[in-house]
Amino acid sequence: MLFFYFIGWVIFSQSILMRMFTCCKKKRRLDTYSIKQKNHSGSPWLILSAHRGGSFERVENTLTAFKNAIENGMDLLECDVQMTKDGVVVVAHDNDILRLCGIKKNVNEFNYDELPPMQRRIPLHFSEGEYVLLPEEDGKFTTLRQLFEIANYKLISIDLKDKNDEMKHKVNDLIKEFKREHLTIWGSMVPKEHNKIGRLNPNTPQFFSGGQTMMVYLMYYLGLLFLYPLPSDAFMVPIFNSEKEKLFAQMVKKRKGGCLMRLAIVILGVLLRNSKNLYRHLRKRGVIVVVWVLNEEQEFIEALDFFPEIDGIMTDCPTKLYEFASRQNYKLE
Repeated sequence: MLFFYFIGWVIFSQSILMRMFTCCKKKRRLDTYSIKQKNHSGSPWLILSAHRGGSFERVENTLTAFKNAIENGMDLLECDVQMTKDGVVVVAHDNDILRLCGIKKNVNEFNYDELPPMQRRIPLHFSEGEYVLLPEEDGKFTTLRQLFEIANYKLISIDLKDKNDEMKHKVNDLIKEFKREHLTIWGSMVPKEHNKIGRLNPNTPQFFSGGQTMMVYLMYYLGLLFLYPLPSDAFMVPIFNSEKEKLFAQMVKKRKGGCLMRLAIVILGVLLRNSKNLYRHLRKRGVIVVVWVLNEEQEFIEALDFFPEIDGIMTDCPTKLYEFASRQNYKLE
């Protein structure tokens, strides 16, 4: 009997209370509409975002990739940063440079000028057996300073990979130097590091860390989210369709992950696909919602049809997303 009472409470909370009450309401600090007016955007309303600069069209996190994303009307450039041994903040996702350079070493083991050149053929993440070719001029790692120099009024999302306080300060100094506090979303997926980043510069918006994201979903499915003070500003979450669930399950199996891990991926996919009221509630409380990583036109259509409440889409294929958005007239309610 208690179980049925609980289910009734959750349904009542998600369908009624979350629409009526938004306790601890946050003011949206990212004026995305004004930002889009200053950009050559592919959509007047939807935030178009390039994952690692658009890693299916150009080599990830290179200047060529980010320039391609900018030319194709992307509003937000997503990247990850690490720091070299001599204190240069570079744009790099993987913990080591094996996939990019063929060497099993970390970025922080090199001075910037000593970083080896990238390979000519880079294996794609999440796309088994496929590669992207590196142009001749893109052999060197991009620095965060170089990215800021070309970004102008584009939003940039920065995931700080290193648990390194010096890097946090260097990134913060660059944000201030380029006057990008209102054009940057930063943070870490590690809760402790994420909190340090927030304290370092409270004026720069943050994305939800891994722990914060889990807490949001927990509160949502307990029916208590309307009471929960939202700690960050941008909610960036994956969307899994059945094909992606199979892909991730295969990857976990290949890496010798257990049955429980594969089951967790399926459950996560179900939870993420049933979050329409959650996204609506977050937007009403001033949080930007961006879903990732969608690379096919059918995925764009399904996301916007099923989740009209989202603010943006992140993709590895900026040209494809730009062309799609240019043909549509999606206006978020």
